[in-house]
Amino acid sequence: MLDHTEYTATTADLELALRLKKMSHHTRSSTISSLRNLQRNISKDGDLSVDEIRFIAEDPAPTLRNQIGKKAAQVFSDARRAIRVWDEDPIRTLAIKLSGKLVTCEHAIDAAHLNFPIERAKRAEAAIRTFAKHLNQPVDTIIATETVIAPNLIALTPEDLGVGSIQTLKNKKTLILAAIRLVDPISLGRIKADTTRLNEDWQTTVDMLVARVPMHSPSVTAIFRRLAMMFHADAKIPLDLTKEDLAYFVHVERQTHAKSFENKLRTAMKIWNGLVQEGSFKSVLFDRSRAVARLPDVAWEDVPSRIREPLDALLGQASRADRSGGVWEDLIDDDLGVPEAEIDAELDSNELAINPATAELWRRSVKRVWHAATYEMSGPGMPETIDMLFTAQNARVFVTAVWQIRREKLEKAGKDWDANKKGIYETGLLKMFVQAGRLLGVDAAQLEKVSEFIKKIDPAIVGKKKMPDGSVRLIYEDLRIGPRHADMLRPFNHDTVLLRWFKAPGQLWAEALGGKARLSGIGPKDAAIARSALILQILQRVSPLRRTNLARLRVSGPQPHIHLPVGNGEGRLYLPAVEMKNLRAVEVRIDPETVGMIRDFVHLFRPIALSREEVSSANEHLFPGSARQRKELGSGGEYAKGFGYHSPDAFSQTYSKHMRNKCALNVDMHVARHIAAKIILDMDPSAMGLVQEILEHKRIETTRAYYAEVSKIIAQKRYLQLLDRATQRALGNIDFMVHFEKQLGS
Repeated sequence: MLDHTEYTATTADLELALRLKKMSHHTRSSTISSLRNLQRNISKDGDLSVDEIRFIAEDPAPTLRNQIGKKAAQVFSDARRAIRVWDEDPIRTLAIKLSGKLVTCEHAIDAAHLNFPIERAKRAEAAIRTFAKHLNQPVDTIIATETVIAPNLIALTPEDLGVGSIQTLKNKKTLILAAIRLVDPISLGRIKADTTRLNEDWQTTVDMLVARVPMHSPSVTAIFRRLAMMFHADAKIPLDLTKEDLAYFVHVERQTHAKSFENKLRTAMKIWNGLVQEGSFKSVLFDRSRAVARLPDVAWEDVPSRIREPLDALLGQASRADRSGGVWEDLIDDDLGVPEAEIDAELDSNELAINPATAELWRRSVKRVWHAATYEMSGPGMPETIDMLFTAQNARVFVTAVWQIRREKLEKAGKDWDANKKGIYETGLLKMFVQAGRLLGVDAAQLEKVSEFIKKIDPAIVGKKKMPDGSVRLIYEDLRIGPRHADMLRPFNHDTVLLRWFKAPGQLWAEALGGKARLSGIGPKDAAIARSALILQILQRVSPLRRTNLARLRVSGPQPHIHLPVGNGEGRLYLPAVEMKNLRAVEVRIDPETVGMIRDFVHLFRPIALSREEVSSANEHLFPGSARQRKELGSGGEYAKGFGYHSPDAFSQTYSKHMRNKCALNVDMHVARHIAAKIILDMDPSAMGLVQEILEHKRIETTRAYYAEVSKIIAQKRYLQLLDRATQRALGNIDFMVHFEKQLGS
């Protein structure tokens, strides 16, 4: 039990106790309103103490009754109710614990035992402690606000909380959130500050601050009121504040509100600093520096015209280029130290010739390096021409600026700067930068210096090897799966996760069909769920296609990709080479179950999509929408308006949301390709050739580069299993009775 014998509780603590007490909303609001009424009618510098309120409520003076007026009886009755709540020891103890502090999950557990039935409180405590164990943090260090907790709950899987079903996981999440809301300042209403109790110093300061608040910005006004109330409760005036005080206030605000609140908070900090610098009142300044993930963004139009316009002109020609190749192949070679497999997998020259996304990456690389050169004051100055921009010095300035910002961001988040993890983003962007330079005809020797710098920061380069002819060959690490996808893939080492993955198409499909039982019938949400179910079914049972190819699947018209049988039986999926990233055609069977799903989707759900997307009824695509680019005709080729397909980005986001919320699987569409490879290698670590065929890689080197680490881990697991089996067999052949008989004879 907390020792609070010397703690002087005030009206603010009494209000908090009332918010923690289980009672009707009307009764609580009325009681708090009466307490504030009583506070206003007593002339006193600072808040009333609980003991003062107790004395006044038990024997109110006639003059005070007259001063309050007709509501006097109600005010004093409510004050006595508040005192009775305060006298409940568990509530009083928790209110004192929470006074002026950030709430933690330990407080949420205490509040659950105060408000929930006994068994529900026990389940809530168990769920919170399991959740804390999953986060590897003590319960008294995890901030208990919905802003902090909710994002962590979204990513939970049944394995994380040790439960066996998705429904049980949902119940645990609901229970944790319910306990958190018992102490969350926003849920409790503590976010609404009562400024009537402020002393003269704070009241004057708040008035000056509020006068500078832009119109229609009540959130900024509320920030100033909360700031005043926080330090008023600590008996500090603006002059007494330290930088640490203001930093703590900012920390509390960020932990309590959503990320979208950040702009309002920065506005408030700017207004405060402006008034202090003007001399309107004396106090310390807010530290407004806050790291961002990368350099601040700039528009492409901000880049000087002598750099921007030549690149735009050449990219315009690229978008009209045919697939015959030629100069485009010369843009990609081994000068960058890019392995041959990587060129094939990611930087296919034919794709560069027509892919608008690649053209946008070229523009972004040029824009980023140019901006860094102007952003970093120690750099060579603002490049105005192509020759001035494409230098190793500017590349170095860009990398230095990015690393500095990233390091500051990590340090502010309390994380260590890991030198081994730097360079992935910068290396990829600078490789595109060099390609853009070649396209623009920059001097080869000048670009060679940039390429040499890239090799120094490329985290994929693990060493060098001197060849017999005297040349030096770069050695690249095998692992090619990015860290985000690696994190998504890791949980699939659990059989229960893999089982949910296999069950997910049927689960989503059954939920989508449930709309038929409603009076309103199947709606857009059902159609979206059915789309995700069918996508996953195709990825699992037909072919792990890239999301762009999935989005563009045609189910009718003169050149359909999907060919369904007339009756029962198998269908066929055919994607011509010209539409594929690596120019390898795909021709696979469609099993009868998937054939049935496709037919049902076209009959039940696709008409809803046609109507919702406002596209033509003659649209050929399985997933109709407004995206119109026709890849086989180049970036200049388009479908007619109304005959396009659903945006790959949009349906990928919806798919990921359905998988996370309904199946407790944190995956995107591309991870299906990695899962397919993992399942094959789980069964046979040597089956790289099969993985190559399933994923339609042009070269086995690409497959080996991506899945070498997966294969090694699986091979090691297989080896340990065989080792255990051999050990057990060896132990089973030892005759321990011989030694036993010898001991008896002795």
